[in-house]
Amino acid sequence: MKATEDENRSTRVRETMSRHALRRNQACRSCRKKKLKCDAQRPHCGNCLKQYQVLTSVPAPVGYAHPAEPQCSYDLVDGFALAPDTDPAQKIKQLETQIALLKNKLHERKPTSPASVPPAPADDSDNETVSPSHTSPSSSSQSSNDPAMELLFSGWNMDLPEPTRLNHYIDTFFKYDPCGPALLASLQLSCTDPGFSSLCYFTRYTSRWAPTQHLFAEFHATKTRYYLDKTMATGEEIFPIIQACILLCWYFFNEGRWVEVWIFAGFLTRVGIPLRLNYPGTFATHGHVDHTPVSYLAPPGDFQELESRRRAWWMAIVFDRLASLGGWVHAVDERDLGTELPVRHADFESNFNIPSNPQDLATPPTSSSPTSRNTPTPSFLFIKAVMLFGRVTDYNVRGGLRSTTTPRKGRNPFSLPGFKELDKLVCYDFLESLPLGATIILHNPFLDFVDPHCASTPRCVNSARTILDAYHSYSATGLDAARLHPFAVICWYLAGVVLVQHCKHLIVVGEEQKRLAVWADLNTLKDAMLAYGERSAIGTRQENLLRALMREVEDPERPLTPTEGPVQ
Repeated sequence: MKATEDENRSTRVRETMSRHALRRNQACRSCRKKKLKCDAQRPHCGNCLKQYQVLTSVPAPVGYAHPAEPQCSYDLVDGFALAPDTDPAQKIKQLETQIALLKNKLHERKPTSPASVPPAPADDSDNETVSPSHTSPSSSSQSSNDPAMELLFSGWNMDLPEPTRLNHYIDTFFKYDPCGPALLASLQLSCTDPGFSSLCYFTRYTSRWAPTQHLFAEFHATKTRYYLDKTMATGEEIFPIIQACILLCWYFFNEGRWVEVWIFAGFLTRVGIPLRLNYPGTFATHGHVDHTPVSYLAPPGDFQELESRRRAWWMAIVFDRLASLGGWVHAVDERDLGTELPVRHADFESNFNIPSNPQDLATPPTSSSPTSRNTPTPSFLFIKAVMLFGRVTDYNVRGGLRSTTTPRKGRNPFSLPGFKELDKLVCYDFLESLPLGATIILHNPFLDFVDPHCASTPRCVNSARTILDAYHSYSATGLDAARLHPFAVICWYLAGVVLVQHCKHLIVVGEEQKRLAVWADLNTLKDAMLAYGERSAIGTRQENLLRALMREVEDPERPLTPTEGPVQ
């Protein structure tokens, strides 16, 4: 018996010695890490297989799942055959054939300008590839007039639609946004120009009303971010980067992607300050104290460049205010804004060196003549309205910044310092009480339906009713509400916040008929947000927030606590 065991042991030793020694890094990674001997069996070595069997013999803890197979992996070593589709010789031959084909087409084609290229078909023929093995000289000459090939030879970026279609997108975008002719010239830029990233944005923004807007828009938004990252790495052309970021920020705002809106809004203001865009003339020759650095940008070369800087800075401030509506501190205080307001659209397009806009944030409308330079333009009113929202946000944030308690419901807010003046500006002085959303944000912390003498209650209810009536009036015209500015959805949500609190109060006092009427109004606003969400995701996101508030009314077990902070 002992002789048999010795014989078996010697046999195993001889077999072990006869095995080939493993080459460097041929053992599996797990055995090398644990410094164990490895048999290098594929797909799993003996050590890893045994450890896996031991591991799976015990039931997995709650919330944990065993891996599907042993965690055994190997480095790529010499001796493994390459995949058939990665044969270097075949790949080189294919590339040489394709290069020869393109050289022949380049030699045969006639010189054409990118602007004269006819539009490509609407189908996906642009994505077809030419197979070198099936191309003959006759087919090469016939395809030399292919619009897609013409764009390729001209150096056009194939990430974009053809120039004719892109021109149409830009025209659509600038129907309601100024500076169209100035940026339309960007079509002639080289694909390596830093300003080229803006073109990707136009295709995204105008595709908001296209049937396949989500994939198309997201593709071009991603391309825009790619160009921005590549350009920012060089530290050059910083102002075109700001312009492209503004356009991209509008996309995130339309989609209700608030985190990205916050990120880009903070980037815009932080970059614009060292560029001295907040100074008069968007340029500073010296600082207020010694050794203060001057602007990184040279003085504006002409009137259009000056106006472009003004508009870019004010758009950055607009996004700073829009991103802070939830009740957050602004990145730039209104006292630090010295930049003149943009001039009228007609004056900007005339390209004449006219004086600066005589109006500022404190200037009331003084003329109703459409030819007067004192007439408030839509862009001017938009900036003033957003800045008014900013003042309301500043008041609410600064009032509770160092307070340990929330504002008491039913408290008379007019006894607080500065509230009466701000309420007068919001509710009376600004174009016949246009900023209804600002009224709700200002008075909502003090809203109390129980107190019949609460001054904030009629302010909020009337504002919510006016917003709802405006939606009904617009819907009666038959126009598509989804083409409204995305901020309309924010106003619908603010009105819904007030109506939800009103509905809770009606449940408490037992007025069922009035509650049903208010509930119908809430469903109207909710349906409007859903309809808007079919075009822009901001509608769906705000509808989810409103539905969460309405669920508190539907659930009798949930306490009827009023909602703080109207915007989330």
